[in-house]
Amino acid sequence: MSVVNVVLKELGIDQKEALWEIAFLHASQKLAEFQEECETFEKKYDMTFSDFERKIRTSEQEVFELDEDYNAWKFAHEGMNYWKEKVEQLQKLK
Repeated sequence: MSVVNVVLKELGIDQKEALWEIAFLHASQKLAEFQEECETFEKKYDMTFSDFERKIRTSEQEVFELDEDYNAWKFAHEGMNYWKEKVEQLQKLK
């Protein structure tokens, strides 16, 4: 019996439950990281991503910093939505 199996047995956790907990822990951590990044941009610009995106798309001027922040915020926003969906899917499996 492997050390992993011994530890899981002593904790009263089966392998399937342990795998779920690992997946949930990591998915939740990724979600928190992306949420934190989104919150940083929301505070910096005092608006939601949707409002910021609308502002960027309707602006006639290109401002490098705004474009750079938009791309980073968009990545964080999409990542947040992706990991939120995975966390919700995992919660339904529990």
